[in-house]
Order: sequence, then C-alpha cells, then structure tokens
Amino acid sequence: MIELSFFLYYKPCPDMGIEGKENFDIDILREHGKDLASYLSKIADYLTVLKEQGWSYYGGLYDINCYKETTKNKAIAELNKLKINLNAVNLIELDKKHECSKDLICHTPLTNQVK
Repeated sequence: MIELSFFLYYKPCPDMGIEGKENFDIDILREHGKDLASYLSKIADYLTVLKEQGWSYYGGLYDINCYKETTKNKAIAELNKLKINLNAVNLIELDKKHECSKDLICHTPLTNQVK
C-alpha cells in the first residue's frame, strides 16, 4: 500500500514573516490569504484527480492523506501521468500491517511549491 500526504498549513506567523513583529503591514495577511486560497484549491484539484483514479483519502491534523493498494513504481508513474508535482507530496510505502516500511519521497512542501 502507498500513502501520500499533502501538507496543508502549520504555522501562519512564521510563514508570513510576522512572528514577533509589531505593527507589521496588514496587507501581508490579505496577500497570504490569497496565496493560501490558491494553494488549497490546487490541493483540491489533486484530490479530485486522485479520487477519480481510485485513491481514498482522509484528513490529518496538518495534512490530507491519500492511500491506494499499489506499488512504489506504479504510484510514482501514476502521479507523473496525472501531473501531480512529486515535490508537493510526502510519499511512503506501507507494509502489510500498514506500517511505514520505506520512505520513498519525503518533502516538506511550502504553499509556494504546489504548482
């Protein structure tokens, strides 16, 4: 079984560069909101395509996790065919007990990496 995850959102103030800053430019919030909306929309597009291809998914604390009974090579080929950016996902292979057996691709994507 293969499981992949899309990171959603974790620490807003560090992401915006405003952590600990006083009287920061309020427009930073507006711009970040636009970026975040675009990013989440792209994740929704990816989930739609994966669902159509038989992947199941569930929400985690900071991410959306998808899974499918397939092999490492088939999953990577499928993601490439579907034009899903491999830098946008964490991809792991699970053994028969559904435990992580081998990291395949492990990234910590930021919102600007999903295109």
